[in-house]
Amino acid sequence: MNEWRNPTRWLCAVAMPFALLLLSGCGSSDALPDLESQRLDLSVKASDKVNPDNQKKAAPIEIRVYELKNDAAFTTADYWSLHDNDKSVLTDDLVRRDSFI
Repeated sequence: MNEWRNPTRWLCAVAMPFALLLLSGCGSSDALPDLESQRLDLSVKASDKVNPDNQKKAAPIEIRVYELKNDAAFTTADYWSLHDNDKSVLTDDLVRRDSFI
C-alpha cells in the first residue's frame, strides 16, 4: 500500500514544515531598541469648536504627557485623581511629566 495515502502521514508531511516555519518566528533574535534613545514626536490638532466656554469659544486645553516606569497605577486611576494628585497617585512610577496648554 502507498504510504502517502494514509491521511495522517500526509497531514504530518504537509503541516509540519508550516508549523516549524511559524514557530521559527517566535524565536527571533532581533535586538530590542535602546529605550534611552527613543524619541517621540507628538502633534495634536483640535477643532476651533473643541472645549467651548460660555460664549461658545474654544477654551484652552491642557495636555499632560507622562513617562512611567510602570502603567499599572495610571490605568487604574480615575481622571480626577490624575488631574488633582497625579504625582501622589503615580508615586514611584512617575519618571517625568510634561504639561502643555
